[in-house]
Amino acid sequence: MGSILVNGSATEEFSFFRGLRKGDPLSPFLFILVMESLHVSFQGILDHHLFSSIELGSDPCINVSHLFYADDVVFMGEWTNGNICNIVRIYLVLLLDRMEEVVEHIGCSVMKTHFSYIGIPVGGNMHRLKSWWEVVQKVMFKLSNWKVKLLSIGGKLTFIKSVLGAIPTYFVSLYKSPIGIFITATGVA
Repeated sequence: MGSILVNGSATEEFSFFRGLRKGDPLSPFLFILVMESLHVSFQGILDHHLFSSIELGSDPCINVSHLFYADDVVFMGEWTNGNICNIVRIYLVLLLDRMEEVVEHIGCSVMKTHFSYIGIPVGGNMHRLKSWWEVVQKVMFKLSNWKVKLLSIGGKLTFIKSVLGAIPTYFVSLYKSPIGIFITATGVA
C-alpha cells in the first residue's frame, strides 16, 4: 500500500500491482519530479550562500551552478568559507582521506582534474596547447585512416579541408583556442 503527497497532503492509499519498468509513461515523469526537487534543493543551498556558482564572462548576472543532462548532474562552483559549519569541513577532510573506501562503497569513480564529459574537455586550462592535444589526435586519426595516396591532389585538399573544418570547429565554439593549435593541426595535415 502507498500514497502520494500532493501539495503537502497525502492522497488515499492504493495498492501496487507491478513496479515501474523502462518505457512506462510514468517513469520519465517521476524522473523529472526528482530532478526538479534536486534543483530546488540545490537552489536553497545557493540562496544560503553555502555554494557559489561560476560567473560567466564579465556580466555578473550570468551564473551557472548546476547542469542536468539526461541522467547526469554536473555541479560547478566553489564552496564559500563564510557559512560552512566546522563539522562539514571536518567531514570533507575525512572524506578526502578515505576516498578509496568511499568510492568502493558507493560504486563511483574519482574524477581527475582534466577529464572529458560528453566529448568536451573539462577542468584543464584551455589556453595551453597541452589541453588541445585531444583535438590534434582526432585530426591525426582521421587523416591517417584514409588511403590518402589513392586520392587525387584535389581530393586530398578537399579531404584535409573537411577534417580540419569539422573536428576543431566544435571545440573552438566552446573555448577560445591558442593560435599554436592551428599551426600544429595544419602541420599534421
